[in-house]
Amino acid sequence: MKEELWENAYLVGANKKHLKFQLIKDNVRYDAIAFQMADRLQEFEKSLKLDFVFVPEVNEYMGKRSVSLNVKSLRKADKTWECSGEEQVWRFWSSLNDGELSYVAKSYLLGKKEIGLPALSLIHNMKILQKEHFLNPEINFVLEKRPKKELDFYPKVVKEKNIGFVIDSQQLLQAFLGEGLKGLNGQKECTLSFLPENYWWWRLFWEVAQSLDRVGLMIDQKDFSDLKRKIRLKHPSDNDLRRIYLFIKNSSDDLVWRGSPMQAAIDMENRFGIPFTAQTLEKAFNIFSEMGLLKYVGLSEQGPAYQIIEPREKLDLEDSLSYNEGMFIWQELEQYAKEVSSL
Repeated sequence: MKEELWENAYLVGANKKHLKFQLIKDNVRYDAIAFQMADRLQEFEKSLKLDFVFVPEVNEYMGKRSVSLNVKSLRKADKTWECSGEEQVWRFWSSLNDGELSYVAKSYLLGKKEIGLPALSLIHNMKILQKEHFLNPEINFVLEKRPKKELDFYPKVVKEKNIGFVIDSQQLLQAFLGEGLKGLNGQKECTLSFLPENYWWWRLFWEVAQSLDRVGLMIDQKDFSDLKRKIRLKHPSDNDLRRIYLFIKNSSDDLVWRGSPMQAAIDMENRFGIPFTAQTLEKAFNIFSEMGLLKYVGLSEQGPAYQIIEPREKLDLEDSLSYNEGMFIWQELEQYAKEVSSL
């Protein structure tokens, strides 16, 4: 979190080594503690706002639940990109044996500001980590045609059992990717108890897990089926695209389709017995427009209007950038399923 108000800071613990304070977000106060950071109070006490990296924790007392924040790193909000904790992230990643995180860190420590990565979804994930861990915003991640960095080692996997530190949310996963199990009394075990939202979050987890002795997995087939369903609704398959194109063509008036993507999704779900959403239809319209099959002609009373253009020759779906993006996601999903089932 960046540029958040903080107040009521004081020291706690037997030797006053820990910094406790309140963070104010959207007019809500959260109790926060930064272990072993008592020496930072003097540095920040005149700062109105700070930037934070934290892990949320749920506390329960006498039937009441509350959220507190375990702060991992903090800095002045008016400070430049250098911050407490960033150097540790780069050194941690560069210490990993193999993988994309190690490659990124070693490239950056050699002075590179433009770093090539082999997949768009990996670029998306790295930009999230860049913001989450206050990494230098001048770094530019770009697509590079190369094989992904392979891993030579996996820790021992224990299925259907919680061991060590439990990672059960995307936020905890992102914190784990920044520092491993640092600060947890030398723990060398953890459990991944949820299915990350894309292949590259899964892959980055294993890159960091190389430093562990054992990993527990609490993932079942239903988790993967749910993920596959979500991806299908965002990135329609070839069969879905055929259904959508025939549907709008058959429901058009003189080859002009007018309507609401939401209503069209409901009508298609009733007709074909499989789920569609407005997002599915909008993604299909983008693909058809890029291929020259549709042309947006304005708004009508029913919703957006598109002219349907019948092709004069056989078209190649791969001419559409939006289609290719979806196909990359589906290919990664197949790799994802393969790796999950192999462990």
